[in-house]
Amino acid sequence: MADEHLWPDGALAAQAARIGPALLELIDAETRWVHRRVERIELANAVQATRSIAADMTIPVALASDLTLYANPQPPPNAQVASRIILPLGILPKAPLEEFSLTPEDVQRLAAEQSKPLLVLALAPLANRCGADPDEVLFLLAIIVRSEVPAKGANAKLQRLLKTAEQDGQGESGARERLSILADTLCDHYVLLVAIDAEPGCATRVTYEHRQTVRAITGGFGDPPLTIINPLPYVSRRPRDDGPPHRIEVVAPDGLEIETASIVDLFEEPPQPVESRNAERGKGAYIQLKAPHGRTRPVKAGLNVEFGFPAGGIHHVAAIAGGASTVALWLAVLASFGLDEDLKGSSASALLAAPALVTSFALGFATTRVTSKPVNRLRLIALFIALLGVLGGLSVSLLGESSEHLNLRHGVLTGLAILSTLALFAAPAPAAIRPRASVPLSDTSSSSS
Repeated sequence: MADEHLWPDGALAAQAARIGPALLELIDAETRWVHRRVERIELANAVQATRSIAADMTIPVALASDLTLYANPQPPPNAQVASRIILPLGILPKAPLEEFSLTPEDVQRLAAEQSKPLLVLALAPLANRCGADPDEVLFLLAIIVRSEVPAKGANAKLQRLLKTAEQDGQGESGARERLSILADTLCDHYVLLVAIDAEPGCATRVTYEHRQTVRAITGGFGDPPLTIINPLPYVSRRPRDDGPPHRIEVVAPDGLEIETASIVDLFEEPPQPVESRNAERGKGAYIQLKAPHGRTRPVKAGLNVEFGFPAGGIHHVAAIAGGASTVALWLAVLASFGLDEDLKGSSASALLAAPALVTSFALGFATTRVTSKPVNRLRLIALFIALLGVLGGLSVSLLGESSEHLNLRHGVLTGLAILSTLALFAAPAPAAIRPRASVPLSDTSSSSS
């Protein structure tokens, strides 16, 4: 005898055949119900970014009943039935999710096991029309959807089945093309299905946020100290629906500023910008880009951002403070030859070491959170110069008391001054005068330099 009250997985399975096709309609006509997305990328450090995506949308009234998930699909007569509406809010990379959150708090994310039957049945109409064996296609799709890592093998087998059906003239070409693209997307991404309590036909906003790793390229002091390249799946072109308007917001990490940001076509080598913005010096903490509309969107879009040192940032502090220590050392070298035994004692060594101590304190307060390798290198090199100044002060104090140590003191001070000069002009000085990066703006750009 069937249970009067279904287990939760039974309730979901009983409604999947109704919800699945409605989900496919939403996926195929995203611009009809998602009005805009705003994607904010904020670097926490050189290799990790917090990605926040806000979707402004309206649940279609005509599909609301099909998208509704009831707590009990077989309620007793006259019972109040709890329900939520299921929506495909977006996609997430198949990687461990860090610090994931949804806003508002009453929006719930469906787990992978809950999403699987809904997504497989959402793709069932395409599987039935593609010309390949529907059961085998759905079996492979189930593997692709459920896998926690990109299911390259299952996707490759599915693509071969679709290619064979095309060569045999079986099924509908449109269904095959759509299924092929969706399988590629599902191979590398999760579909973010959420349960939401919202009024159909009324605009609402849902935001999701998570931490992710970005591809970071760290340069030298004469190159952009940090460049990131990040895929933009919402800006990539699709065959039937190019997606709603999309805005990208980029926030620079502490110690760096944005010099230039571009939406690029990752299919090109090197990636070619299709939308760019160059920030003015001192105004690169935050920048916005608008994704191209319609058919001008690249097939595979990515975000390319070059970061530089801000005006008055740690590179200038390192250059000025390191220069002060170096100049003090060279003055001590000249004084040691001119004054000989008269340059000695604790007062002389304190005056010599003072710029080095100022360097240490200045760099300590220059940034509250160092976030990139080039910034760390600048700090370490400037502190190295400071240490040389302290050693110079100690050499005056310890070796200046006796005439027999004068030549040794001259040699130590000269060697320390040469090392300090080399360190200064190897890093802080070139970083301070590095020319800013910029890219030519494309003709279709909606932003100006």
